[in-house]
Amino acid sequence: MEKVMEIVDSWVASQKDVMDNWAKSQSQAVNAWADATKKMQDTLAGMAPTQDGPAREIFNLYNTWLSSMVNNSTTFADESARLQDSWKANVERQMDMGRDLAGKIVEMMKQGAQNK
Repeated sequence: MEKVMEIVDSWVASQKDVMDNWAKSQSQAVNAWADATKKMQDTLAGMAPTQDGPAREIFNLYNTWLSSMVNNSTTFADESARLQDSWKANVERQMDMGRDLAGKIVEMMKQGAQNK
């Protein structure tokens, strides 16, 4: 019966690790994308002063659009991270409840075996 709880504990710990790594990797991927996009924008923004007329206007419009997209994506990523944290906390609570339930079942089985 002790082995059952060791297996449950091992499973719960590995699931928590998976969720932690998943949430971190999602956040890192979005942040890396935003940083790369920002660097590209800075490079293109440096080219705008060398252009005249319609080309300069196009660069300015593109930079405005890209800034808006990066800012919206960053806001979305931040809110998604909060949602993931909430979801992860709920799943962890459910796993802890499942672990407690498994412990109680093991305890009942021990008592049943002792009563025989």
